[in-house]
Amino acid sequence: MEATTVEKILQWVHVVYFVCVGIVAVASLAIYHLSARVNADKDRRMEAHRIESRNQIARADARSAEANARAEEAEAVASQARLELAKLIEPRTITSDGQDEIVASVKQFAGQRFGFTVYPDSESQSLLRVLDDTLKSAGWMRVSSQTGRGISVTVAGDTAGVSTNSGVFLAIGEDNGSAGPALAALTTVLRAVGIPCRKGLAPHLQGTTPKAILIDVGKKPVD
Repeated sequence: MEATTVEKILQWVHVVYFVCVGIVAVASLAIYHLSARVNADKDRRMEAHRIESRNQIARADARSAEANARAEEAEAVASQARLELAKLIEPRTITSDGQDEIVASVKQFAGQRFGFTVYPDSESQSLLRVLDDTLKSAGWMRVSSQTGRGISVTVAGDTAGVSTNSGVFLAIGEDNGSAGPALAALTTVLRAVGIPCRKGLAPHLQGTTPKAILIDVGKKPVD
């Protein structure tokens, strides 16, 4: 009886052992699968986080690039505006080399008479003074205002009619055709040295004496 009882006990122990081993195996397998699911879920979340992070960085880079592009565009606009403003406020003048070029171009017409009308501001009158000195250096002779309107100002030692125009206009009377070549030469060289100008006939110069080329120094154009 005792041997049989011991054997049964051993059998039960073996059964319990194998059951425990089975339970441990099942538990281990369950833990493995659960860990795998947890790790897979964690990996998915991490990958999703990495993707979202990359997307956020890409969006941030795009916004930064757009902001930089806008800043560059704004700077370009501001730079252009500064250039335009400089053009508006920078006074017209003629460099020393430009003055020499004018003298070389028109000194062949030494003795040619010229007179001025001028817009009543300091910028226009300053340009008149440069033209006055330059043409006198070429042997040209200045005459007083010939506007005949009784309104004049004294600039650079002589009178000049008051202009209400803009830009520079060179004119002669219809009865002063002999001054045509000098008028054309002066117009061409002024344009060459950076002073835009026009030339033509001025009816009010008809019959004036002495015959002269009128240089109308109007206000600086805004465009």
